[in-house]
Amino acid sequence: MRSIPASRSPSDHAGPARYRAGPLELSVTGVGRPALELIDRTLALYDVAWPIAGPAWRVEVSTRLVPEAPGEPAEGRYLAAAQMRVDATVDGVRATTAVGAEGVGRFLDSGERWKLSLPRAMVEGDRWIELEDLLSLVLTTGWRRSGWVPLHGAGLLRGDRGLIACAQSGGGKTSFTVAMVRRGWRALGDDKLLLGAMSGTPVMVGLAQTLNLDPGAGAWFPEIGDLSAQAAYSSFTEKRRVSIERMWPGRVASQACPTDLVFLDRPVGHRGITIRPLTQVESSSLLLRQTVIPNDRALARDIIGCLWRVSARCRGWQVDVGHDAYLAADALDAVDAVLL
Repeated sequence: MRSIPASRSPSDHAGPARYRAGPLELSVTGVGRPALELIDRTLALYDVAWPIAGPAWRVEVSTRLVPEAPGEPAEGRYLAAAQMRVDATVDGVRATTAVGAEGVGRFLDSGERWKLSLPRAMVEGDRWIELEDLLSLVLTTGWRRSGWVPLHGAGLLRGDRGLIACAQSGGGKTSFTVAMVRRGWRALGDDKLLLGAMSGTPVMVGLAQTLNLDPGAGAWFPEIGDLSAQAAYSSFTEKRRVSIERMWPGRVASQACPTDLVFLDRPVGHRGITIRPLTQVESSSLLLRQTVIPNDRALARDIIGCLWRVSARCRGWQVDVGHDAYLAADALDAVDAVLL
């Protein structure tokens, strides 16, 4: 299922706009520009074929513009983020943002129904980041409730080796992913993965087959060309989105069984690239930092259990990357030798 193109106006289609985001099938109704265009750009990012058989998890989202904040702010008892607080309700969750946007989600047996209320202050103040926060809550809630754990990490596949690469924000996941793709690995993406299980075996699935590249990466990887003329995908970053398939044909993968966990670091003054093994306790602890765990005992237990099973199945590695290490053609020889 394809979303409507971002260039089309809301009046160009009849009925709700429909999207796929991994196992989720979303329908969106309500407000027009610019909110619907932002929703379209955000959800269209995940519009890749879902490789796992089974019924879709249905998520209905209705949006409306309101003159002012619709109610008291949430306290954050279920989840707290920088611009958003979320509380559990009798049949779902309720979230409010700093400027007063509200998202109310009702949990159903095989999906959710959401009502997003966007106050005039958000529109007039150009605070669309808070709508993105609400959309992120809608997606992550659906992914978790449909049995998947969203993970902030890159995924790579070569033969029977499945690699999850994690780092702090700005820690080099994309550069590492590109460097490995150039050496014959296939990428599931550099930022968002879903972890789950099939027949008791852990599996990771990619959500977006794009890479978020800094224009400066062209110094290491000349084939990407000059990205500076391309618009940044967000006002909060200089990175550009690049299609993996367009840049490296045949180097896209959709799913893999994880066998190795790599945690990237950039120690000050480090030269070259070095790799050392991690214990399972170290690996599971680092893996827990790559997802958000709501304050719900049953849900937290499921998430922690999934991550523990993944770390128990995988070898863990600490990879320290020096500045400009990728300039050397043999920089990753030692990493490939260990992983393969």
